[in-house]
Amino acid sequence: MKLRLDEMVPPAIAEGLRDRGHDADAVVEHPGLRGLPDARQLELATEEDRSLVTYDVGDYVPLVERRIADGQAHVGLVLLSSNRFPPGTVGPVADSLAALLDDASLSPGFVRWLQ
Repeated sequence: MKLRLDEMVPPAIAEGLRDRGHDADAVVEHPGLRGLPDARQLELATEEDRSLVTYDVGDYVPLVERRIADGQAHVGLVLLSSNRFPPGTVGPVADSLAALLDDASLSPGFVRWLQ
């Protein structure tokens, strides 16, 4: 599984995941992606076979629900809680994402809160 971290997620997490051998990038690492609407971010992540990691639950969950209702696929959505992982948190998020990436039971189109 490949990941794309939304703009609010520190790019250091993607770096840490790559150091562990995972395929992860961050929106902020791609100047052409910065500031794009959430729907476009989800579309591009899907085109690149990447699951999206975000704190922006209120925007992305309805987008995923709309895609499903319209018969469109998405690769996966990982939701971050600011209570569990305050914005700016790097190490614990990277550790939890690494564990998630090792979870062979995930199927395309999953939506999961990061634990």
